Amino acid sequence: MRLSRGEYEPSDETAARMGCVRPSVLLSRLLFFLAVMLLRPELAEDLFRLARRLPKVVSRPFEDLDRFVGILEQLRPMVAKHCAQHIGINEGWFTGIACVFVFVSRWHSEGRSIVEFFLDVEPLLNAAAETWWPPGDNTIRTPEPWNPTLETLAEFSERMRDFVAAYIKTTIGHGESEATASGYVKVPDRRDLEPFFWLAGFQTRGWSMERIWRAVHKDSSTVRKQIQKLAGEIMLPLRDPEEYDSSQTQEIIREALDAVTLNKIVVTDVRVQIPELLTSILPPGILQLIQ
Repeated sequence: MRLSRGEYEPSDETAARMGCVRPSVLLSRLLFFLAVMLLRPELAEDLFRLARRLPKVVSRPFEDLDRFVGILEQLRPMVAKHCAQHIGINEGWFTGIACVFVFVSRWHSEGRSIVEFFLDVEPLLNAAAETWWPPGDNTIRTPEPWNPTLETLAEFSERMRDFVAAYIKTTIGHGESEATASGYVKVPDRRDLEPFFWLAGFQTRGWSMERIWRAVHKDSSTVRKQIQKLAGEIMLPLRDPEEYDSSQTQEIIREALDAVTLNKIVVTDVRVQIPELLTSILPPGILQLIQ
């Protein structure tokens, strides 16, 4: 699962110089938000109710990005209040995702496709990607075309196979070296989604780390390290692990984790699958609020 279509993305330091965050961090933040919505449906319900009070959406948001951003900034104080009230999270990136979620909910309540909502985002993402990695010069010579009077078909085919193999090897080696030298790192694959729920439960439902690892039958150090690593990646300050909700027993945690899952989402390019990610957190009971 990756947000970037390519193999490399800016490192944390390079992204900071560019004034952005790594695409893989954006993906992790989105998945954490979805996990929170699934574990804390009362917050989702409040955000849906807020969406119903918004004025009718007159155009696709990414057609006029400045206007869209302005609307989101107007929403932020109200959304931040709901997030702080329900889950005690007031990080700017989290409330920003929540604002987009409210806007998407309003769009959907008008009977409009969530796929349509994101139609104009692809050119923006492609333009941003081009600024990260400008096209380079092709310095590899084009092979001689086939001359059937001088070369057999078998000889030509073998020459082309050798050329393509050499081209691939040279291009990959050059690209990886240039990416590393420019401060880029390989895009991490996200295969295990369980830690998002561990972190969401720990942070927003008061689960203790000990009860989490007992509920999921994992090694205690694995759960602790995964929670801490993911929180560091998305830049979420962890609450004090010594202060937890004693009513959230091991059995309650196991039941909550069994009831929700993101594993049905198999994504090779999240830019294409964002609508599926968003709609995955709309259980039937909540959907009625925005119909």
